[in-house]
Amino acid sequence: METKEKKKNKLVNSIILIAIVFVVGISILTIAFRSIKNNSVLMIGKYGLSVVLTESMKPEISVNSLLVIKETNEYVEDKIIVFQNQGRPVVHRIIRIEQDSIITQGDNNTGEDLPITRDQIKGEVVLEIPLLGLLIKILKSPFVITCVIGTSILLLVISFVKEKKEIEEGGENNEEK
Repeated sequence: METKEKKKNKLVNSIILIAIVFVVGISILTIAFRSIKNNSVLMIGKYGLSVVLTESMKPEISVNSLLVIKETNEYVEDKIIVFQNQGRPVVHRIIRIEQDSIITQGDNNTGEDLPITRDQIKGEVVLEIPLLGLLIKILKSPFVITCVIGTSILLLVISFVKEKKEIEEGGENNEEK
């Protein structure tokens, strides 16, 4: 049988772990939401996330898809890339590479884009998750963020109360023996 002190230590360790996970989770969400709100590409190491905002790549890539992109140094014609243009992410295909500039065009567009430089490119599209970008757009609203944080806090409190109750009941059971 575990002693009352061991159970209390277990409870404290659980609370500390939950608090750390909560703080790290909120920090990651804050960074992600800030990035999406500013329409910039969220990069973590060599990988990043971007949400498709327009129909320029239809039918290949749908609006509101979440894209996983990978930073690379080797860009070739016909690859789909994400680049920053005046602070906004653009998802287009490379149609031509000329010395210091890259020419792109959306599959659903009639004309090519103005040339871009390699510095503007965030990465090559490696995965598309249809409609997940819509969920992220919904999640970034202040109301939803408040609900998520409130629910997380409520679940933490319920977990704490439940564990405390179990410890107290365990202590009563030990005293009866």
